[in-house]
Amino acid sequence: QYASHTQHSTSSLHSTFPIFPSRLNHTSVAMQRSEAERADLKRTRTAKACMHCRRRRIKCTGESPCASCVKLGRSCVYECGPKKPRISHKGVITTLKAENQRLRADLRNLRLASGMA
Repeated sequence: QYASHTQHSTSSLHSTFPIFPSRLNHTSVAMQRSEAERADLKRTRTAKACMHCRRRRIKCTGESPCASCVKLGRSCVYECGPKKPRISHKGVITTLKAENQRLRADLRNLRLASGMA
């Protein structure tokens, strides 16, 4: 189950203790995997979590019923509330750009007035 580090280590400390999977060199293992295997390992994100997973703050598979609810024998309920309105930042950006231009002009005028241009 655990890989012994005896063959690979020059350190006597590591040769007597098992190396736990979390401490193995994952770089060489990851390089040996195919693209398909690496794609399967990537975390997928579901658009919505069921109420149980959301309450417990755990990963939801997004299926109906989700894997967590099936495992625990719970009813799997998804909330269908109204979507939050997106906030438009266009007005704020426009205001900040205008203020930036005004301040740059003021700075340029101050430099000209003081002879630092």
